[in-house]
Amino acid sequence: MLIQRMLKKGLLPFLLLLFLAGCMGGEKETSATWLLSCKGRWVTVGDYQDALKLALQGYPYEGLSRTDEVVAIREGVLHQLQEELLILCLADEKGILLGEAELDKAVQNARKGYPEGGFEKELMSRGISLAMWKRRLAKRLWVEKTLATEFVLERPLTYKDFQAASGERTQGLSEQALIHRVKRSRMETGYRSWRQEVEGKYSIDVNGKLWEKILEEGRP
Repeated sequence: MLIQRMLKKGLLPFLLLLFLAGCMGGEKETSATWLLSCKGRWVTVGDYQDALKLALQGYPYEGLSRTDEVVAIREGVLHQLQEELLILCLADEKGILLGEAELDKAVQNARKGYPEGGFEKELMSRGISLAMWKRRLAKRLWVEKTLATEFVLERPLTYKDFQAASGERTQGLSEQALIHRVKRSRMETGYRSWRQEVEGKYSIDVNGKLWEKILEEGRP
């Protein structure tokens, strides 16, 4: 299945990190009911449930009846949170913080195009609270800020970057869409390289019993 192939290639955790909308800089989760742990930072069951709920937004309800698909989604979210935890440990180490103004700006941008209260109603219709959405948004922004320090995303695109992305489906794309595709391709390559470099530098502990309990639950 597509999800399983993406997991094998290591793409699903990366894409989830980029496109899923926690704590602000300097604050850490409490260790109550922890699922993942690394260097004094924790991912709790609540964090996992938040990320899973948002991940499921992209799947039709009928498509979740297959056990293998359900397990693949759950494992994908766990992998995403492991990568996220690792990156935020790096942020702690480098002193990278997310300012309140940065989060406020992103929230305002997300509300553009909606009437007064319309954005909140849209979230509610999907079963997502504004508080949960903001928690995930803050963490996503913090992760992106940390990744940007590693990959120097401001570097201009080169001919080699476009060549590297030539294997992807690029025909028919607008200029803006093509540039976005090439940037994403370059970022994926840089992320894999960076991930290999830090392998073993951080030890992420998994609460095995709790994870098995999550997997044994029924449909997400």
